[in-house]
Amino acid sequence: DALADYRGHPGLAFRIEFRVRSEGGRYPWFELRATMIGDGDEADRCLGLMADVTTRKESEAAIIDRTLRDPLTGLGNRVALMEELERLGKRGIDAAFAVLDIDRFKSVNDVHGHDVGDEVLKCVAAIGRQQLREVDVLARWGGEEFIIVASVTTLDEMAVIAERVRRAIAREKIEPVGHISASFGVGQYRAGETHKDPLKRVDDAPHMAKKAGRHRVQG
Repeated sequence: DALADYRGHPGLAFRIEFRVRSEGGRYPWFELRATMIGDGDEADRCLGLMADVTTRKESEAAIIDRTLRDPLTGLGNRVALMEELERLGKRGIDAAFAVLDIDRFKSVNDVHGHDVGDEVLKCVAAIGRQQLREVDVLARWGGEEFIIVASVTTLDEMAVIAERVRRAIAREKIEPVGHISASFGVGQYRAGETHKDPLKRVDDAPHMAKKAGRHRVQG
């Protein structure tokens, strides 16, 4: 009962937003601005105005989505990733990470142009989504770097996930570039860390993998 918290408070003004199921399976949004009327405990009625605010709510949702989504790949961006990590940290959920860094990506842009480079980024994003579980998070960290977050996952399990994605990327032939590769670094939360600490640590791992020969998973 939407009015349960307001009964017994004559003169109390309030605002409620809610959704209702309509024909065709739609769930439009409505806003009710009202004032409780009646005497004392008998104030169980309201006088107000109700309006359909579906368009406004959809516009607000679209704005929020744009601030959290990478426009090129459609993945969550750095802001979305940090929010997810903070959420996991507050709930005390263990998580493992992998940083994916496309090998020799600068050469792709230099030789084939940035439009082709963008297609490579979109292809890697699509492969990552295909290889990961629905509960895993894949975000674009920036440039040619992506980050995978897998909750309730051990470091060894994260290495297996990263290896699966690495192999899938290597199998794909992207015209006119051909086959590409990626280097991965994996890590995990440690006791007492903030949600930013493991990312700082794991961010160095792909560079170690590149120094070791690229196209590998580095712990």
